[in-house]
Amino acid sequence: MQKRLLAKMPVAELDPQHKGLFEQTAPYVRFIAHGRTVEHEGEKILLLHFFPCRQTGEDDAKAAFRTFIGKTDYITQELTCQGVKWKTGALENIIPWEWQSAKGFVSAVILADGESVEACRRVVGNALPPLEALRDHQRKIITARLEAKHQVIKDRIDAVMNQFPDLPDDFEEWLTLEAFGHHRFLLYRNDPKKKEQAILCNTCLREFEHTKPRHNQAHTCPHCGRRAVFKSVRKAQRTLRNWIQTAVLLPWPGGFCVRYFNVCRDDCKLLETRKVSYSSSEEYREVYVEDKCEMYNYGKFLSSSTNRWCDNTQQICFTKAVVYCRNLPQVTAGTPFCYSGLKEYAGRENGAETRLSSYLYRYPKMPYLEYLSKLRLYRIVYELIENQDNKKVLNERGKNAAELLLVPKQHIRLLQEINPSLSDLEILQKVLAAKVQLTASMFWRVRTVYQYDADGILLATKYASMQRIENYLEKRRGDDKEYSHTVRLWADYVGFCEKLGYDLQNDFVLFPRHLKKAHDVAMRRSEALDKAGRVKRLGEMSKGMTAIFEQMKVQYGFTQGVFVMRVPASLTDIVAEGHKLRHCVGQYAEKVADGKTTILFLRQADKPKEPYFTVEIRGGKVVQCRGNKNCAAPPEVKTFLAAWEEKCLRRAAA
Repeated sequence: MQKRLLAKMPVAELDPQHKGLFEQTAPYVRFIAHGRTVEHEGEKILLLHFFPCRQTGEDDAKAAFRTFIGKTDYITQELTCQGVKWKTGALENIIPWEWQSAKGFVSAVILADGESVEACRRVVGNALPPLEALRDHQRKIITARLEAKHQVIKDRIDAVMNQFPDLPDDFEEWLTLEAFGHHRFLLYRNDPKKKEQAILCNTCLREFEHTKPRHNQAHTCPHCGRRAVFKSVRKAQRTLRNWIQTAVLLPWPGGFCVRYFNVCRDDCKLLETRKVSYSSSEEYREVYVEDKCEMYNYGKFLSSSTNRWCDNTQQICFTKAVVYCRNLPQVTAGTPFCYSGLKEYAGRENGAETRLSSYLYRYPKMPYLEYLSKLRLYRIVYELIENQDNKKVLNERGKNAAELLLVPKQHIRLLQEINPSLSDLEILQKVLAAKVQLTASMFWRVRTVYQYDADGILLATKYASMQRIENYLEKRRGDDKEYSHTVRLWADYVGFCEKLGYDLQNDFVLFPRHLKKAHDVAMRRSEALDKAGRVKRLGEMSKGMTAIFEQMKVQYGFTQGVFVMRVPASLTDIVAEGHKLRHCVGQYAEKVADGKTTILFLRQADKPKEPYFTVEIRGGKVVQCRGNKNCAAPPEVKTFLAAWEEKCLRRAAA
């Protein structure tokens, strides 16, 4: 409709003989509608003027709205405002159309006269009462508009879907040999009458005999040489049906596309059919051209009930998928992902799952993923694409692997053997920088036993062998049942001695007879050494951490029973806490500023300002809780800590 022409049509006034309707209408009637047909662009259309009921003064009988309704279009003009204002909504959404009374829903609009009724019927038909027919007519127009709009979207999506290539010819073979590599079974029926049981390998589909196979026992197939597990068909019905997500990269003009599948492998009837049964559903597709990604999913199309390919506006995709790697060099050739290291990472082992979308999203921002993938440092790659913070561990501007990882070049092979995480790498950087002689087996042994204190223990190996250190710590465990506290106490003591310049090559210094006493003396001397400059330095560092401490209050603040968990207001508060409780938490203030650890104060609810116990968190776990003179936490404090971990610590980690 031409709004310019419609606006020029004169606005009608209610006929004087109809003014009496204002007093005669029921209280629920809000508008009186007067209708007539008019000519517009060669078509007879309905023009309805809506007059509000119960008006007074000079506004009597003036229309508030008027609506133009044709066979395929409609529009409403508001008449109570300055200038010309148009509304495209249906009448039932613009004015009160129905009113709920004791008898149910009744119309809040009435037609002024028979002429108005006839005008409505000429345009919207006679099948229903005029106002109901008018509402249904507008709804049909809305549906037709929406379908036309949707059809444009459908045509665009269908044009893209029709370009997706078919799957590779060897896709099913890849599923059997590689994708389901961790679902390798040797199937048999347990026949007690036979000593030799017939065994079928679900990978090569060849049969052999074996004496008394045991369910869930590992064995090597004599035909294909692959390790698998014996499975009795009678006992293993559930485990013989497995689901995985797979992703296949295929060529696309100017880039490549990805097809994601849910694949189910059912081996329940493999002994009878000798044929692997697969079923699959495709739910996601992606198109990568240069630095742009278009995502599609199969599901409900917009507000309809139709299932079809849609724009994936929510950016939902499989979190992990087994990637078909056989064609990756050909598919990614000539694209920004040609040298991304994706083949090395996604194909690191059979059945390995990869966050493909995350990898493709992060690679342009982290091109060093290629280095890491080709060096087989898969744990670091995994954490990077999981959006882990790497700024303090990796040198993003490094021109080679050694500069990137901040380790000497000769130790790259050691890193490959260890395959560290980012936190492991941080420990290795410290240890290797101190020129400690290290092997992969030694690192994992220390990392497993000493966990968060592994760096301190490994650094101490430049003064004594690992065996001597372990023997000393075991003897000094004493009455403290928490072995980790003894380890941490000694590691802190060694750090103090290094700062004080003590000769740690001397066993008398390195292995003191009274560890706690030697620790406390070294701590006091260390604090006295740099007290003056440190207070000023911590004060400056605290200014930049105000927002962080405020956020910690929201995450970690907790009260239950007679205890409360509080957050330090500044780094100097941590130092003061150590002085009052006579333990070494004050030495951790710099680590808190660097984000390497978190310190919290556990207080009694009735004495919230008086130090009671100090809690250290690292890696999302409580690593120590110490009170006055490094005393261990009593049972009631441990109970409170367990409740706090459940309520706050896990929530903060999530």
